[in-house]
This record gives sequence, structure tokens and C-alpha cells, in this order.
Amino acid sequence: MDRGDRLIITTDGIIETTLRTGRPLGFRRFVNVARDVREVPLGQAVQRIIDHVDVARAAQPQEDDFTFCMLERR
Repeated sequence: MDRGDRLIITTDGIIETTLRTGRPLGFRRFVNVARDVREVPLGQAVQRIIDHVDVARAAQPQEDDFTFCMLERR
């Protein structure tokens, strides 16, 4: 990893989150959200990912934990 690179480790909970459409969030969408926040400070990036998932699932209950770890090399 180079300086400024980020590593995200996640469990299946956030990826399998059911969206308002009834479909799962999916790995591809999770990666796209992570890319969208790559220039955002680490603490804010984590919160934006959680916020994005919460908005996307709308009134669907959270069926599993949202466990992920984001590391940044400085």
C-alpha cells in the first residue's frame, strides 16, 4: 500500500443489506460508494458509507450488522 491508500475489510452484513427494491446492496455498489468517499477524511468516509446504506435501504429493517474496517496508510 502506498501513502494515502485505504484498505476496507467487511463482513457480508452490509453487502447483503436489503434495499427498498428488495434487492441486496451488493459488492459492486459497496465498492462504488467506497470509491465516492476516497478523498473524504477517514472518519467522515465511514459515516458517509453508513449513511448511504441507511438511505438506500429506506424503511427496510437492518437484518445484520454493518461491520467494516477502513484503514488508511499515512
